[in-house]
Amino acid sequence: MKNFIYIIALLLFMGACTKDFEDINTNKNKPETIIPDLLLTYLTYQTVDTGPQGSVVTQHLAARDWVVGLGRYDWWGTPYWDYPNLRNANNLIIEAENMGNDNFKGIGLIFKTFLFSRTTDCVGDIPFSEALKGKEGIYMAKYDTQEEVYKGLLAYLDEANDLIDVNGTSISGDILYGGDLLKWKKFANSLHLRLLMRVSEKMPDAKAKIKAIVDNPEKYPIFESNDDMAALTYLPDAPNRYPNYNAAGYDAGEVVLGKPLADTLLNYNDPRIAKMAQPTMASVNGGTVEFVGVPCGMTKDEALSYNGGREYQSLVNARYSHDPVGEKGIFMSYAELQFILAEAAQKGWIGGSAKVYYENGIRSSFEYYGVSADVDSYLTGSKVTYNPANGLLQIGVQKWISFYFNSGYESYFDYRRTKIPYLFPGTGNLNGGKIPVRWKYPDSEQNLNGNNFKEAIERQGADNINTAIWLTK
Repeated sequence: MKNFIYIIALLLFMGACTKDFEDINTNKNKPETIIPDLLLTYLTYQTVDTGPQGSVVTQHLAARDWVVGLGRYDWWGTPYWDYPNLRNANNLIIEAENMGNDNFKGIGLIFKTFLFSRTTDCVGDIPFSEALKGKEGIYMAKYDTQEEVYKGLLAYLDEANDLIDVNGTSISGDILYGGDLLKWKKFANSLHLRLLMRVSEKMPDAKAKIKAIVDNPEKYPIFESNDDMAALTYLPDAPNRYPNYNAAGYDAGEVVLGKPLADTLLNYNDPRIAKMAQPTMASVNGGTVEFVGVPCGMTKDEALSYNGGREYQSLVNARYSHDPVGEKGIFMSYAELQFILAEAAQKGWIGGSAKVYYENGIRSSFEYYGVSADVDSYLTGSKVTYNPANGLLQIGVQKWISFYFNSGYESYFDYRRTKIPYLFPGTGNLNGGKIPVRWKYPDSEQNLNGNNFKEAIERQGADNINTAIWLTK
């Protein structure tokens, strides 16, 4: 793995001076081209989201401090406005084209899709078709409708799949897959299924495309095991270790196990709870291990005092704060893919057994947490055994569990689509008892791209957290 700090320092020298002042202002020591392998390393590390905020929003975790406003729906600017990273993804594509390396270009398109998708998923309409064109003189890009953005993203993934050739030109700087191009191709198509499922009730041809991908694994390979999933493995030493390593806030209980997740895991007799959280200090001292979740969306004082206070609440497992390599940076898991396929099969869009896909999703999650030995008995539990009459709810709940500390805000995006599991605003919510459907645009857009911003909100609706976007209408 490259030294990330070295990469960041090197990338600061990107670009070239203007032609008009070439003789005076050209810096002979500044490279005029960008090395794709350095961009790929930098993009991978910068794009992955390992923070707890997504799990606070979907009530895996309860906030007692720090992000308590997030859990109470005191939302302001969006967590993702990914244009700086998108510029790097676009530069990767440009340099790949200059080199004639289709594999680097295909990977650049995957990153471009990933970054654009989570940006539009947060706010709705965004700059897309005119974005990233500063070199062409477009500095204030128009906002495209979310529908048009999604059409473009799905086309990017088709192109990425066509471009990536496992027998083609090799790549370097790949800290995600070590240069394994087949795994990149699988990531492209698995991500394609994620986005198709997201728009499956909005785009008429999405269901047919899901079936086309699943029915043709030779053309559209997808994740086949946890070994394929897009997850960044960290190293023991700085700056390449898990970003939350030695995060004092976890010891201080700034986020703790949420009651909705705790109750679900305990109700299902789910051994993953011991990998996700710590038993309460009071129960350990008393000799009888107990896990206790805190209700989500409480005020800070309510959360701090709940159930007698910190010693009687379950903190986050130390793997998320005190092991430099204990966790991975997950872009997309194999478990998520299996739950997507289970939903598609349950709805009759693809062949195969929804039950098998559902169980595969659970098995892969258990394997990730190192509790595979318990999975067979778990799958026979009365609340877990697959029942087609209740299948979509079961799939949704297990998918939600698997999203703990996983893929940033993906759990929220999926919950917003399915409304599974049944989550309710906490007693201290600041949004009139409603769970938000979007974030607000960053303030910088009003200041720097005001006319296009104004046009977007006139079309989409007021810039607040309860305005429906295309995906939620």
